[in-house]
Amino acid sequence: MAQRHSLNQKQVGKQTISPQMRLFAHLLKMTTNDLEEEIKKELEDNPALAVENPQTSDFDESPETPFEEHSDSEDITSELSLNDTLLDDSTSFLDESQYEDDYDFQQEREYDYKTSINNYSADDHIKERDYADKITLQEHLLAQVSLFNLNEEDAEILKYLIGNLDDNGFFHLDNKTFSFDIWNSYNIKKTPEEIEWLITTYLHKLDPAGIGARNLRECFLIQLQRRQPTCSVKVAIHILEQYYTEFTKKNYEKILVQLNISKAELQNALSEITNLDPKPGFSSTTIEEANDLINPDFFLTIEGDQLKLSLNTQFIPKLIINPNFKKEYRYLNTEKNIKMRNEAERFLKEKIDHAQTLIDVLSQREMTMYRIVYEIIEFQKAYFLFGNNENMIPMKLADIAEKLEIDISTVSRVSANKYIDTPFGTIALKQLFSESIGDGDVSSIKVKQLIYNYIDNEDKTSPYTDDQICQYLHKNGYNIARRTVTKYREQLLLPVARMRK
Repeated sequence: MAQRHSLNQKQVGKQTISPQMRLFAHLLKMTTNDLEEEIKKELEDNPALAVENPQTSDFDESPETPFEEHSDSEDITSELSLNDTLLDDSTSFLDESQYEDDYDFQQEREYDYKTSINNYSADDHIKERDYADKITLQEHLLAQVSLFNLNEEDAEILKYLIGNLDDNGFFHLDNKTFSFDIWNSYNIKKTPEEIEWLITTYLHKLDPAGIGARNLRECFLIQLQRRQPTCSVKVAIHILEQYYTEFTKKNYEKILVQLNISKAELQNALSEITNLDPKPGFSSTTIEEANDLINPDFFLTIEGDQLKLSLNTQFIPKLIINPNFKKEYRYLNTEKNIKMRNEAERFLKEKIDHAQTLIDVLSQREMTMYRIVYEIIEFQKAYFLFGNNENMIPMKLADIAEKLEIDISTVSRVSANKYIDTPFGTIALKQLFSESIGDGDVSSIKVKQLIYNYIDNEDKTSPYTDDQICQYLHKNGYNIARRTVTKYREQLLLPVARMRK
């Protein structure tokens, strides 16, 4: 049977990301500290980069090129004149206009967001940078993750997950949400089951023990499973796994009967549990101290009812193309060095091309960060004016993305691991986002604050039950289910009424 050959044409759509866009996404998710280190590295690696005012910067000047200074002698002038035309052609790529194809950098320069290198006012105090001598919880965890033999995707996901831990080391989002956000933010497809495997296999192995738990029960179990499997530890694990409800309600008689153990054995198991850390992340005192160590990415000041936002660029130098770089390479463009011309031109183009792209992308980063955070503080203006969680309104990443007509992943990168210095303390941007409950105009953060305040002011001899808290919220116009009250109380790490006596 004769073979038949045919030629078919098939159109396939494929999205590609330009190097400029890739660099922009990379820099956008960086904190101020990370960006400072990145710029230091670039200045060391790229002789085409220089600091505009090195005398006012903490950075050293870019490395000197390994050529001697030449005098403006007649010989040099005559040599250069032979190759002026060729030199002009070889450096035509220095025209800035060609870098505006991927970004509208010219429009950005005209769009004055007051994000110059000294965009904090003269009255702003410059905080002592003692945070550099200590490490944050996230840095401590990331240092441990770097010791695992992970592929690039899993390492990026673990970094993302660590960035979503609250101050106590807990997760408040489910794996389905993580999976969706990772797909949108990093274009990495992971199922909720694969996310769970990464959490239990790696995050739950990190120190301090209990990090990455979704609730207090899981936090305690993670810690107990690290201990030597003594009889009391085994009983404690059994209690938390099988009789957690009875444990929280102090129904010890039922536990004794069900486990068929003595009172002494129960007491030893309870002692193991009560010695566990319910907040494996920062304690409340450590958080307050950490606020002085965190280098905020933004500063917010309030004048009357006006909010004024500025980026923290006091330690980020303004970069320029090194004026000596092209000048030094002119001396290679002479007749006696004609064989080195092509190699020198390639090196020159590569370094200046990358330097110009970096300068433009840094400027684009400033503008984007300012726009997004300015929209966030406008969205939560009442909260920033009064500094009370009860003034918080529901806000999602999609709300900001839709308002600015940008991709949700851009908002996610800007808000992740970034902090803003306000008159009432330094807070994480991600804390400003919350889900809506009830009719959709009430923030979960506001409801949590109401629950916390109500419990804080209760009669400790007769604490409120979840049903009573639910009734209190209903009377104040918040139609919240009791199970939601229980969920929020547990997220606040507040025990049930019987254990608050």
